Amino acid sequence: MSFETARREDTEIQTTNFISDQLPNTTSGADISVATDDATEWALFSLFGKVNYNFADKYLVETSLRRDGSSRFGANERFGIFWAVSGGWLLSEETFFPQNDILTFAKLSASYGETGNDRINNFAALGLLGGGRDYNGSPGLEATQPASPDLTWETTVQTNIGLSLAFLNGRIGLDADYWIKDTEGLLLSSPLPLTTGFVSRNANVGEQTTTGLDITLNADIFTTGDFNWSLSGNVSTLNNEVKNLPDATEDEFGNEFVALPSFGTSRAVVGRTAQEFYVPRYIGINPQTGDPEWVGEDGNPTNDIRQAPRAYVGTALPDFQGGLTNTFSWKGLSLRVLFSFVSGSSTYIADNEFNENIAGINTFNNLTSVLDYWQNPGDNAYAPALDSDFLGFWDDESSRHIHDASFVRLRNITLGYQIPKSILDPTKIVRSARVYVSGQNLATFWSDLYDIGIDPEVNSAGLEAGSAQGESFFASPQTKSWTVGVQLGF
Repeated sequence: MSFETARREDTEIQTTNFISDQLPNTTSGADISVATDDATEWALFSLFGKVNYNFADKYLVETSLRRDGSSRFGANERFGIFWAVSGGWLLSEETFFPQNDILTFAKLSASYGETGNDRINNFAALGLLGGGRDYNGSPGLEATQPASPDLTWETTVQTNIGLSLAFLNGRIGLDADYWIKDTEGLLLSSPLPLTTGFVSRNANVGEQTTTGLDITLNADIFTTGDFNWSLSGNVSTLNNEVKNLPDATEDEFGNEFVALPSFGTSRAVVGRTAQEFYVPRYIGINPQTGDPEWVGEDGNPTNDIRQAPRAYVGTALPDFQGGLTNTFSWKGLSLRVLFSFVSGSSTYIADNEFNENIAGINTFNNLTSVLDYWQNPGDNAYAPALDSDFLGFWDDESSRHIHDASFVRLRNITLGYQIPKSILDPTKIVRSARVYVSGQNLATFWSDLYDIGIDPEVNSAGLEAGSAQGESFFASPQTKSWTVGVQLGF
């Protein structure tokens, strides 16, 4: 059994007209300009169990059952029951398995199970009222969110088929796993008739299928003498298709879609990959006129983004991803180097709608990239001419803000030293001691986003925006960090 809960409270007070700059506290200000108070809370209660059975050391079965309740769901459907079963067959223990020094282990496995997802806003199922409104000079309340009492768990049913092989008495290991995920009751924002007073409400709508192949390779390259070198790598592919969206909107081309939360640049569309960006296609700056251009309705360039139809331009889901770890050791020294990589995903940088808004006045500070603006015919400029009639369109939503999010990153490097026992034995207290230094997120390579100062893994959508991914709005990058430590055993 497990129970988790968290509560966060925020209070913000701003005052002006201070007595003195030497008294920088809110009580020294005569006029309160901002006074807000906010709190949020969630809880999760779970009951779970697992049973394992091993017959003759070659037939393996495992089953599990759990019941989860989340405060984020409606009062009618707060709890969900999820079960799973898996089995393994050790082929190498059978009499028919060929005995040799090359292929020394083989295991076939399969599994089927359900999992639940509650990654939505804390009060997504409740009918909410907003206070502090000025109604004819008096305080009042307004409805800000419709109730969804039947909102419940998004359920994913996954089937796996795997094969594990070992060669040269375990010196080389290979694991391959093919999986299929069928997700029902997607947690999305479902449109409502405007006569209700709301645009949409949170609901369980739609189905999607995701398939993938995971491959892992482990190898001991050198295992002789004082020097050892081992390698471990993995790669995963991913294919996704939206199967059904019952409450979807139909666009002018007959596509059934649900606009995903956050900036409204991405959609879930029946028959297509989820998390696809749907924006006008940007061409660039015309080198002769200095005007920005987009792909128009007839396929020809247009200077007016309002005449540029939206199109599907990239997805936040990667084609494949993985990692590679090398571990070296020599006597008491050890070095571990981990790289990770992602390919085929895109990210929408909404920051640029504001910090490259050179047509705006008294808005955000601009990036230095906009200093490369068109000035003379023939210029291959980044930004349009400052006197262009279409300057105000340049920062609007378009594929200009979509970037390839592929990257290779030095995720971690750790150097350690195991102090010899000959030094520790005289103490008769400390049995083992290791000192180490570790660095995290130290370098990023082959990344278009990193080249312009954006973390390719940044995502400001996440939980608060429900299912939206791959969208960033001034999100903080992952930090580079160094850690120095000592491990002692007594």
